[in-house]
Amino acid sequence: MDYLSPKKSFIRYGAILALLAVAAMVAYYIIAYSAPHVVSKRVKERSYEAYKAGDFDKAKTGLEDYLKDYDNDFEARSTLATCYIQLGETEKAFSEAETVLGLRPLDPDALYRAGCLAFDVKRPEDAIAYLEKAIAAKPNTLQYHYRLADVCTEIKNYRRALNEWENVLDLLPRGEPHAAEIHKKIGDIYMGIGVTRKAAVSYRKALAVNPDDAYAKERLSKAVR
Repeated sequence: MDYLSPKKSFIRYGAILALLAVAAMVAYYIIAYSAPHVVSKRVKERSYEAYKAGDFDKAKTGLEDYLKDYDNDFEARSTLATCYIQLGETEKAFSEAETVLGLRPLDPDALYRAGCLAFDVKRPEDAIAYLEKAIAAKPNTLQYHYRLADVCTEIKNYRRALNEWENVLDLLPRGEPHAAEIHKKIGDIYMGIGVTRKAAVSYRKALAVNPDDAYAKERLSKAVR
């Protein structure tokens, strides 16, 4: 039988020990690296479950913890922004919406959300800028034009508001009953700036859509006096 010399035996067993040590180190780093990922994934999943169940406070807390380690998660940040909105934390929601845009600057829905929140935190110029970018990204999206028209009306930028309300009418399906509401908004703007003839035209258009609209009838009677 060919026995190993003490020297060869020492070398062989030393190599085995070295391999075992390396394997142990690799296993340690795999566990050390994967464990936090597993925990974080569970935190995210539980947060989403809470969100779907309407427990926005619990979802918010979980997502805030999760995002400390995964701050580039677009979906998680978007969900956190919605949690802030649901909880009435508008300033935080707007801040989070801007962070989301840092991850996807051209995402139209993210731009729309940022625009809506900018107006809520009394930053109308930012609101208009974000909404314009959202429209540039998805030009024929009704709700984007509607919100921009609404913002322009609120800040008394009537020329721009009138253009956007007309865009909304163009995007509405033919025969849509809600068109009456848009015609009334246009009529109210014209009444507000003293252009009663055009106001009357708008109120008549509203009544053509909904002949029983009491508000349109009342405003028309004032416009034609």
